[in-house]
Amino acid sequence: MKKADFLSVLITFVVGVLAGAYLFTTQFAPTVTVSALPSKEILSKFSITSEVYGGIMGSDTFKLK
Repeated sequence: MKKADFLSVLITFVVGVLAGAYLFTTQFAPTVTVSALPSKEILSKFSITSEVYGGIMGSDTFKLK
C-alpha cells in the first residue's frame, strides 16, 4: 500500500467515525433516553416534604406548593 492509499483509508475511517458519532448523539440516543423515562402516573406519586427550622421559621422565604 502506498502512502496516499493509507492516507485515503485513514481519512475515510475518521470521517465515518465522526459521522457515526454525530448520528448516534442526535438521532439514536435521544429516542432511547425519552422512552426510558417513567410515565406521568408513576412520577405523580412522588412528593417533596420539607421542614423549616432555625431563625427563619416565621418568614415566607421557603415555600413548596
